[in-house]
Amino acid sequence: SGDDYEGSSGRAGKLPAVNGRFGKIYWSGVVVAVMFSLSGQRRLTISTSHNTGPVDPNLNMRLVLRDPAGSVIATSSPAGDLRTAMTVTLPAGTYYAYVDGVGDGSPWNTGWSAYASLGFYGIQLDWA
Repeated sequence: SGDDYEGSSGRAGKLPAVNGRFGKIYWSGVVVAVMFSLSGQRRLTISTSHNTGPVDPNLNMRLVLRDPAGSVIATSSPAGDLRTAMTVTLPAGTYYAYVDGVGDGSPWNTGWSAYASLGFYGIQLDWA
């Protein structure tokens, strides 16, 4: 579940290149951290998926990629789409991908707040 990998790089679950990771963000403010390592330079796509069913379908995700020092390499959270993806070329090393629910606009408009951005997620690595 999402809280298995909550918070920081020190608690990050390993992200396999096949099958990815799946879980649920249960509470507002939860950030899921997953780790992956590259043995050489690679061009890859990191993507997220979401639940479209009747239970907790409102997780509008932000994906943040960081290096071991915590510096942000890339961020993605497209407007109007619950999913997100990024394609990057990275040198050998260990990296951390963070997923959280950021909502979609103000709850007083047609969107919802980060407080209501909860649900099931998937995160996947694909070699580009």
